[in-house]
Amino acid sequence: NTVLFTADELQGEPSYTYSSFLPKEKLSVEGIRHIKVKATDMLGHTATSNAVSFFVDLVKPVVRSDSLQFSALDKFMGTTAIVSDMSIEIEEASGLGTVKASSEQAGVSGTAGTCLPKEDPAENEFNVWVCTWKEVSISPSDVISVTVDATDVWGNVVSATLSKQFTKDITSPSVSFFGTEREYQGKNYMSNGNNEIVLKVSEMGAGVSCQSGGLAGSVSA
Repeated sequence: NTVLFTADELQGEPSYTYSSFLPKEKLSVEGIRHIKVKATDMLGHTATSNAVSFFVDLVKPVVRSDSLQFSALDKFMGTTAIVSDMSIEIEEASGLGTVKASSEQAGVSGTAGTCLPKEDPAENEFNVWVCTWKEVSISPSDVISVTVDATDVWGNVVSATLSKQFTKDITSPSVSFFGTEREYQGKNYMSNGNNEIVLKVSEMGAGVSCQSGGLAGSVSA
């Protein structure tokens, strides 16, 4: 029964049109609201319209501050640019509209992401969205910062800056041994049949990527 607006100085006008925004301070309660129009003429005759229902949502989306992830990176960063998917998580109950990201290190500037409901939320998680940017180019840096502008379907807007720290890995792996299983006095020996070639590598940073494949080149006796 809150009065949202009163027009009491119409000076005998035969009609009146109201076209403006309803005051937010009087619509502080969220959910489904009902509005009616009550009119009284100069002789005191009163008429009340039927109720019109609408939904009020004043809550901004919540960008999870620790949700910034890069699919191709763990905790280490190399010395060259790397292509990776980037994702964040947002909490929004009514429905997510547009989410844009800007980052000098990630090579995005007001770029819209693709947002979908989280597939496997935890038991106490509700209305969580995962927004993804495919194949962004990450420049090598100790800290990657991304500014996110999120808008829900009702026009509530929030801006947040997320950061993720990395450890710079600038040291190459070192090979400590490469040879056959049979070694004598610094020489490697091979026998007829199958022979195993052993490679020992030391790596103190991000680790190595092990791939199986054939040997290129030739062996001569």
